[in-house]
Amino acid sequence: MEEQMLMQTLDQAGGVFFRVSGFFMAMPLFSGPAVPVRVRLLLALTVTWLILPLAPPARMALLGSEGILVAVEQILLGVAMGMALQIIFQAALMAGQMIATAMGLGFAVTVDPVNGVSEMVLGQYFQLVASLLFLALDGHLAVIRILAESFVLLPVGLGNLPAGSVETLLRWSAHLFSGGIQLALPALAALMMVNLILGVTTRAAPALNLFAVGFPVSLSLGLLAVIWTLPVMARLFEPWLEAALLTLRRLIGMGG
Repeated sequence: MEEQMLMQTLDQAGGVFFRVSGFFMAMPLFSGPAVPVRVRLLLALTVTWLILPLAPPARMALLGSEGILVAVEQILLGVAMGMALQIIFQAALMAGQMIATAMGLGFAVTVDPVNGVSEMVLGQYFQLVASLLFLALDGHLAVIRILAESFVLLPVGLGNLPAGSVETLLRWSAHLFSGGIQLALPALAALMMVNLILGVTTRAAPALNLFAVGFPVSLSLGLLAVIWTLPVMARLFEPWLEAALLTLRRLIGMGG
C-alpha cells in the first residue's frame, strides 16, 4: 500500500515537473541563455513543490508503457503556455527593430544576452522595457497562478488537451505583427515624413549631401520618437498582458 502511494506521488510530481519545466523553457525572462540551466532547474523544482499540493492525482503512470507520451505532452503544454506569453515580448522587440531600421540604426547590432542571438540595440531596449513592465504589473505572479490552475483543469494524463488549443495559439501569434506595428507606427510615421521632406529637398537641391544632412536629422528625430513611444508602450503593455493571460486561460480550456 505504501509502495503504491509512493508511486502515485512520484507520477504526480513528475507530471507537474515536466509541465512546469516546459513552461520555463519558453517563458520570457527565463528562456534565454542568460539564465543558467541550473537556475531554471531550481526554479522549476521550486514551483513544482509549491503547485504539487494543489494538483490532482495523475491519471496515468509515468513509468508505464505510455509514460513517455505523457511526459512529452506535459512538456509541450508547458512550452505552448510559455510561447503564448513570449509573443508580447517579441512584439516589443519587433517594434524596436522597425524603428531602428527607419532611423538608420539598423547597423547597431549587438549580442542579445536574453535570447543569445544578435539583435538591434533599440530592439533589445524595447524588450528590456517590456520585461520591467511585466514585473511591475505582477505578470509573473498571474502567470504562475494560471499554471497552477492548469493542473486542476488538465490533470496529468494523455489526451487532455482541449480542442482548439492549437488554433488559439496560432490566432494569438498574429499579435506579434499587429502589436509591433501598433507600437512602432507613430515613430514610423514621423520618420517617413522626414524622409519625404529630405527627398523633396534633395530633388530641389541636387548638390546637397543627403547623407551628411539626412542621417543626423533622422537619428535625432528617431531618438525623440523613441522617447515619445515609451509612454505609449506603458499604456499598451497592460492590455497586451491581459490579452496574453486570457489566451493562456483559453489554451487550458478555462474559457473567458
